[in-house]
Order: sequence, then C-alpha cells, then structure tokens
Amino acid sequence: DRLPLCSPSSRLIDTLHELTKKQCGCVLAVGPERTLEGIFTDGDLRRALEKGGENSLNKPIESFMTREPKTTSPGALAADALHRMEED
Repeated sequence: DRLPLCSPSSRLIDTLHELTKKQCGCVLAVGPERTLEGIFTDGDLRRALEKGGENSLNKPIESFMTREPKTTSPGALAADALHRMEED
C-alpha cells in the first residue's frame, strides 16, 4: 500500500494524486500482474508540462514514463545499486 502505483494507461491528471500522496518522487507503472512496465518521476512531470502544457494532463503515463528502468534485487548492497544506476 505504500508503493506509488499506477497503470501505464492511467491519465497523467489521475496519477498526480498518487504521486503527491506517496511522497516518493515517482510512480511505478505496473501491468495487470503487478509487473513493472515503467517509472514516471517528478522530472517526467515537469518535462511533460513544459513540452505539452495542459494537454499533457489527459495523456496516458505510458507517453512519458521511462520503460525498462534499471532495477536491482532486494538483497543488493547500496554500492551495487549505485553502480547499476551509473551504468550506461
């Protein structure tokens, strides 16, 4: 319940509440089986509004999310996660 989740087809306007409520700085876009399909961040929100203005609010999150974000396993060390994030 603490994870900020949405469907990739959720409209941006409908996802803003989840983004704000969970105070995480991102929303995880998950499919029907709760598999990760993408991530939508505060930065993605700013870029979407800058590029498309209020018209962006009715578009689906999948239009703006990062597909296949870098992930790590729950048991990974912080140093390993940091290394993974820095990879190209």
